[in-house]
Amino acid sequence: VHLVDGRPVPCNTNGVQRSGAATLMIRPESIHVSTDDDAPVASLTGRIVQTSFLGSQTRIAVRCDPVPVPITASLFGRERLAARDFIPDMEVSLWWDRDDAVLLTETQPQEVE
Repeated sequence: VHLVDGRPVPCNTNGVQRSGAATLMIRPESIHVSTDDDAPVASLTGRIVQTSFLGSQTRIAVRCDPVPVPITASLFGRERLAARDFIPDMEVSLWWDRDDAVLLTETQPQEVE
């Protein structure tokens, strides 16, 4: 699928051709966060706006230009230990596996007569 700016991102559409506006949903724990150059080509680049340490989980909110709201990623276990290195305004890359993304098509509300 393609974001508003035309950038392709991975999503399994199960072979169904869709056009028009839709919402791409990815669970926060399915989003990978990296500061390295090893991110896949289809990754998004953004800046960290907030980190929250929640016991066994760390949440990282990232502002990416083509997305209207920050994207939230959740890190657990060993990933959580590396989360200490993530600080606000740091540039990071976000990506996910194709099968972890779900496309929700937007429908127009029907008028009631």
